[in-house]
Amino acid sequence: MYERAYKRRFMEYASTGERELVRACVQGDADAWSELVRRFIRLVFHVVRETLLSKTGKASREDVDDLTEEVFAHLIANRFRALASLREPFHLKSWLAIVAKR
Repeated sequence: MYERAYKRRFMEYASTGERELVRACVQGDADAWSELVRRFIRLVFHVVRETLLSKTGKASREDVDDLTEEVFAHLIANRFRALASLREPFHLKSWLAIVAKR
């Protein structure tokens, strides 16, 4: 029964728009956060990897994994302060790429 309820909740966020997903994350919804990470982890990983390669000429899997984790940790720090600062026009994908590149 718990598994069915979890799947239903997860599927609810699978079709949620970015604005609503960010709002739910900022309000502390763990399922929304999981969905946000699921949607954008590949993008962040790729940007971190390419940035490391261009700056240092190398990018180990371990370093890229660590920095990718740091990007997502930055987003949730101080009660999602960075994520909550996102304003219109709302381009989450572009904003995440910029955060990951820095």
